[in-house]
Amino acid sequence: AARAAARAASAASFGLCVVGYALAMSLLGDRLKLSHEAGALFAGIVLVGTAHVDRAKKAVAPLAALFGGMYIASLGLVVSPRYLQTHFSAVCAHVLFVVAVKVAVVAPLVYALGFSRAAAAGAGVVFAQVSEVALFVAARAHDLELVARHTYLDVLSTTIVLLAVAPLFVHALRRVDRKQFLALDAKRN
Repeated sequence: AARAAARAASAASFGLCVVGYALAMSLLGDRLKLSHEAGALFAGIVLVGTAHVDRAKKAVAPLAALFGGMYIASLGLVVSPRYLQTHFSAVCAHVLFVVAVKVAVVAPLVYALGFSRAAAAGAGVVFAQVSEVALFVAARAHDLELVARHTYLDVLSTTIVLLAVAPLFVHALRRVDRKQFLALDAKRN
């Protein structure tokens, strides 16, 4: 029982150290006139190069889920359902444009690397949902008054819709045979 308690205390203190490190890097990023997000991202990049990356992921996983939920809730506080309803057609057009451009760029690149068409299309569709960085860039640009509030809300709305449909993209990818990603297209050799 004493060993289990020592391990639990050790895991908790390691998790606290990881969170403290990420917070310190976040504050450093803000101090350097970047952003909190840039500092936190840098902290994660530095941790990836260490032997403790798996332990750090395990330690912060519960916090990531909690803060991820708070993050999504905060987006809901910025973009009202009324705004989405009023600008529904424009937001849908933006979403379709972003997905089309990302698929049109990523799928041919993945196919050119020798993967099958199904794998290339799947990679393109999944890449289309990776859009959280747009939130950070838009927020920073809005804070610096580089973009108007309407443009900021359009970017936020588009990104929120992309985040909402992300599970559909992942579900579509699951329909692609895993072997398509592991082996290069035999017809091309």
